[in-house]
Amino acid sequence: MPSIKTCVLVAAYLTCCSFHPPARADDTQPAKNFDGDLNEVQMLDEKNGWAVGRTSHAVYLLRTEDGGKSWADISPRPIQTKKPLVWPIADVALTFRLVDATHGWAGCIRSMEGPGDNMDLFSTDDGGKHWQANAFKSSVGTIISIQFVDKEHGFIQVVSDTVETGHDRKAIYRTVNGGRTWQTASDGEAKHPTEGALPYLGFSAPMVFRDDEDGWVGGTAEGDQQGFFFHTTDSGKTWQSQNFPLPQGTEFDHGDYDTPIFSGTQKMDGVMEVRFENRGSLQRAVVFYGTHDGGGHWEKTGTSPVEQSKPRYTSIAFADADHGWLLAGNEIFATTDRGATWTKINSSLPRGTSSGPGVIQFLDLTHGWVLVDDLEGPDDKGHLFAKSELLQTTDGGHTWTYCFGTKLDGTAPHGQ
Repeated sequence: MPSIKTCVLVAAYLTCCSFHPPARADDTQPAKNFDGDLNEVQMLDEKNGWAVGRTSHAVYLLRTEDGGKSWADISPRPIQTKKPLVWPIADVALTFRLVDATHGWAGCIRSMEGPGDNMDLFSTDDGGKHWQANAFKSSVGTIISIQFVDKEHGFIQVVSDTVETGHDRKAIYRTVNGGRTWQTASDGEAKHPTEGALPYLGFSAPMVFRDDEDGWVGGTAEGDQQGFFFHTTDSGKTWQSQNFPLPQGTEFDHGDYDTPIFSGTQKMDGVMEVRFENRGSLQRAVVFYGTHDGGGHWEKTGTSPVEQSKPRYTSIAFADADHGWLLAGNEIFATTDRGATWTKINSSLPRGTSSGPGVIQFLDLTHGWVLVDDLEGPDDKGHLFAKSELLQTTDGGHTWTYCFGTKLDGTAPHGQ
């Protein structure tokens, strides 16, 4: 799932890059043994998962059946570009969502030469062996999130590519019949927004729905704007602000809200992070909030253990309401009390990866994966390029073994 910062950086690049999707014949077998770097990884269980993969000029949808050690191309349609693929464009060039081991969805960019109807939506019911083109259409822009709360009820989040203007148009679409048809739930078009739509100013993080009615969208600010955190109780039709007060005794002037993480059978327990900042002094703090009632009320649970004096990419994962992990560069911290306290783990991540972003995921208290990136550049045009490495743990993050990708420290990582 792309972060707020990733979505903003992508939009700045889209206007100068055009993707050309070659047709994939029905009888063409997916290429095996993908050789490239990974972006987003979503594991279903200890063996099976999907990912977005990238090479210098193409983006692919991939599947693993061996815990991430090898990946096969299952793209409904490979996405290619004539220009070198810079970081972090692959995060939004292809967006996917697994419903279960066999059912999944993928949104693929067709062309980014200009705004408009530029995404195609595909679905599979056999784990990506075959894909069906979906009738979904949107003139807003780019799909940044797809979510199904069950096989019948789902949502799509689309935003416009207007980073240079300090805003994006935010639209939410809904299906109640497994994606056969889609209706506009809300559209924050600047001149004629639907009643109760998401705000036009600021940039969206990916949405999350706890069920078919309750959903949240956070966002970041631009210029003198405020970040936002909105909640819907009517399946995305109307949205109400749930912004939190700025921390007392500080000089913070705004907060950026990321996507909440819900756990449990009924998804009543949730955790989210908010990044508060003073634009003048660049003072920063990352604060964690928790809920026990499905997001009706949020309370502060703790702060990030990472020094906030300089910008730094972080990623969090929670296996349940209390147990979580935070990835910052090549350092990992763990909490057992919903973020109130954090302990640094003496983990075996490769050195020299602190410059890039990363993604961490845990299935339970022991099994997890991290995808760490090392950024290269910028080149003479200001573009960044990334190499990635996927590692796996079976002991709660204390030791990590190499799975796939570029060995960032030159050798296969191992437990200490």
